[in-house]
Amino acid sequence: MLIARVKGSGGYIVADLHEDEIGRARLAGELFIGALGRVDEDRILSYYCNSCSKEIEGSPIIRSDEAREEVAEGHILLEQGDYVCRECNAIIARYKVFNKLGKDPNAINDVDRIRHNNYVSTREDGIMIAEGKKKGVSLRRVIEDRAGVFYKGNRIGLIKDVIVMDGRKVWLLIEKDGGNSNDELVPWDAVEGIKHDGVNVKGKVCSKCRYENSILDAYCAECGNRL
Repeated sequence: MLIARVKGSGGYIVADLHEDEIGRARLAGELFIGALGRVDEDRILSYYCNSCSKEIEGSPIIRSDEAREEVAEGHILLEQGDYVCRECNAIIARYKVFNKLGKDPNAINDVDRIRHNNYVSTREDGIMIAEGKKKGVSLRRVIEDRAGVFYKGNRIGLIKDVIVMDGRKVWLLIEKDGGNSNDELVPWDAVEGIKHDGVNVKGKVCSKCRYENSILDAYCAECGNRL
């Protein structure tokens, strides 16, 4: 066990963590509660509340709810919760946990982590993506004000959330335009660039006819092949 400081949008916790928990929480060189998930209260030594502007001995209150909600095709939200300051009730951090359909929800190794938009959009988190054209672009800019998702100049959806799977791979949870109730997961690698009102994404090429479709399309608009 190692004592580590783990950041949230409204402060941080100091807790005894296993090495695998530290690995799961580590993103861009820092530790984040949203990627870590829930920690037993008896393992939290102290926490810092931004609203109180002080470090407080012991654990914040951890409130959690079972959700059992499909957030995107094949992905079930199992649990969501808040770390809450005992003195002022401010939120220190938020977390969500989900698994893929067909996996045992009780198997820890199968559980993926969601970082909620209220968590990753805060100034204090400062998580950066450094790759290609997106070098130096903060995740905060991507999702604040429910940014749009654009393909070839047309808006195809809105960003609802940022998801971190397996502690590393970043996805965007997209609410599709046109009244479709099913949300879609889009890998961060599909983002070609950032603009003032959202992100531009690549298309998805049909394996049968090679026609390029929107990344949110389930079937090819040219030949009807399932993408």
